[in-house]
Amino acid sequence: MEEKLSETVVCVTGGSGFIASHIIKQLLEKGYTVIAVVRDLSNDSKIAHLKNFPQKPSQLSIRQAVIEEGTYGAALKGANILIHTATPYKYTADDPQKEIVYPAIKGTEDAIKAALENGIKRVVVTSSGGAILSYPVTQEYTYTDKDWNKVSSLVNNPYFYSKRLAEEVAWKYKDKIEIVVVNPFFVLGPVLSTTINTSLSLIKGFLLNQGKVMPGRVGIVDVRDVATAHVIAAEHPQAVGKRILLCNSVEPWKRVVETIRKDFPQYPLPSTEGINEGVSWAVDSNLQSLGFHSFIPFETTMKDTITSLIEKGLVEKK
Repeated sequence: MEEKLSETVVCVTGGSGFIASHIIKQLLEKGYTVIAVVRDLSNDSKIAHLKNFPQKPSQLSIRQAVIEEGTYGAALKGANILIHTATPYKYTADDPQKEIVYPAIKGTEDAIKAALENGIKRVVVTSSGGAILSYPVTQEYTYTDKDWNKVSSLVNNPYFYSKRLAEEVAWKYKDKIEIVVVNPFFVLGPVLSTTINTSLSLIKGFLLNQGKVMPGRVGIVDVRDVATAHVIAAEHPQAVGKRILLCNSVEPWKRVVETIRKDFPQYPLPSTEGINEGVSWAVDSNLQSLGFHSFIPFETTMKDTITSLIEKGLVEKK
């Protein structure tokens, strides 16, 4: 089986990112040949961890491609499957259209066009719970793969807006190539590199009492489960045409902080007193229909997130 998998080449864009790194790790462990596409091959601090994954000679190649330069075509050469994770992940910008929305849409379209040019059979697109979730949330509402966020805009959460528009672009190609979309909600878990994204920066801020606890709730999923979902999306025949929602549990933000405090009381976490938990809502995670068994527990995710930040030197050990 492994010998056969080694003949399957999976290209992962955004290769140095939080989610992509875990996807690449799992693909290599399964025996796939992997192409990791990154923005800058000369930035060793962002790609060193990829080279250190256990792998056979020539099992992993790292290539450079930049959305604005239209260089995806060459980067995808030789691949059979594309997993497109690359997107700007930030909630605010001086020019949200230019810095968040445009690159998300153009990157997705360019990647799919490059896949078509290279004869790739299947494209797995990393979307977001932000393409599904609309505020204000209705009490006891359960989100499904039929839901779309029609509320966010350039002014109101341009990141969520960008994810919806980019996903809509991906679905335009569903009759030309196999499309699977993965919609993770708020992704946490162990970091594999020494750089951290927006989600992890928020958790680090809580740990160091550098940010206020928000009211309301957040849907959380472990990055290791997100990576597994992408591998399933790439492999499973029945995944084609599906939006795969990923959310283990929906937790009040105050419980996120209190859970961290329980395991790491030596850190100066902010007070959660008087923080409104907001309305209760849920997500129908449909990954089980594709053979997935169970999500990593929320408490494990939180503990492993903080532990990895400390081990990587991103938070001072106390």
